Amino acid sequence: MLLLQAFSAYQQLSSLGTQLPENDGKAVGDMSDLYIHVGERMRFRVPDGLLEFGEPVTSEQFHQTFSKFIVDFEKRIEVTGRVEEAYDLPVLLQTFEDESNPGNGQPVPDLLETITRVRMTVYKHSRGSKYAAVVRFNPAEPLPLADLALEQLARGLLDDLRGAILVTGPTHAGKTYTMSSMIAHINASQQGHIVTIEDPIEIPIPPDKCVVSQLELGPDVTSFASGVIGSLRQSPIAVMVGEIRDAETAQAALRVVQGGHFLLAGLHGPDAVGALRAYCSFLDPTRADQERAQFAQRLNGVIYQVLVRSKDGKKYFVACEVISFLSAAPLRKKLALGDFDGLSAALMSGESGTISLNHSLKRLIAAESISFADAKKATYDAGELFKICNAVGLAG
Repeated sequence: MLLLQAFSAYQQLSSLGTQLPENDGKAVGDMSDLYIHVGERMRFRVPDGLLEFGEPVTSEQFHQTFSKFIVDFEKRIEVTGRVEEAYDLPVLLQTFEDESNPGNGQPVPDLLETITRVRMTVYKHSRGSKYAAVVRFNPAEPLPLADLALEQLARGLLDDLRGAILVTGPTHAGKTYTMSSMIAHINASQQGHIVTIEDPIEIPIPPDKCVVSQLELGPDVTSFASGVIGSLRQSPIAVMVGEIRDAETAQAALRVVQGGHFLLAGLHGPDAVGALRAYCSFLDPTRADQERAQFAQRLNGVIYQVLVRSKDGKKYFVACEVISFLSAAPLRKKLALGDFDGLSAALMSGESGTISLNHSLKRLIAAESISFADAKKATYDAGELFKICNAVGLAG
């Protein structure tokens, strides 16, 4: 089976030298994705790029592999364009054990012990002529908040659990890791009911001091919005929304914070201020000023994050831009008034309660965690990054 071949190949490759990533299950990144395209060699995504291995995948191999997990995936792709499902490790292990009998010499790779959740996205491309899949690997548990090495300002947003935090960033920026770690922190430090609405559930969060209900789109709820509204009748202390994609979900999220519950939500945006613009664009246009002011009163802050390859190419570091509204009345006022240009200016000037992405990147460069060249690829303002790094001799 292709997945077993991939796991075994990765285990062999990772033992060959220092240029390949370690896999201790704790670093953000390492082996994060597996790309499978019919007619091509399989590829792993690692901090250093893509690692190719094996022989080109045949159509027969592809269908044999994914038909084991996704019933009628070909028919479903014809209807929806793609099929996306997530599986717990025991399901995969059972499949591996069925195939790994003493006669074929294919033991289950040891590295599977570090993974509990696998997400598969299967689709067609090249005008529907070829099948492909992306397999995402997730760690055995949420990473400790300290291990993410977020800026202290970002971790401080959890000091008040009566407000809201927005987490934004590009695809493959580690937003799921950050959000699950924050929820795990609440789970270990508070008592009550935590409700998450996800698509799909990627990192299981076992109960600790809290009762935890993880709801998945499809099996558990019909939409993010319906899941959020339903959560309000479940006496939560905290609600996590995997992604705010539309006005209905944004309105439901506003009801959460208006009710005094803690809200943690993902949102796509080009930067921290862009995420706030995006959220506010979903508000009811007839009541936008009032709703924006209400949201500004309850918002703890927004985090925009990116992953940057470490200097040794073995893992990723998180660089993040943060606007904290805790004890920052001038920033709250700007958001309440819709003064997004003013918020951008506050970030640029380093006003209290803010840290820009470039200053976060500069800190990582100064610590020799990342290179200036990789930082330039991660920033949305390379000119400013050069300016602030050159001033202290870090732009080499």
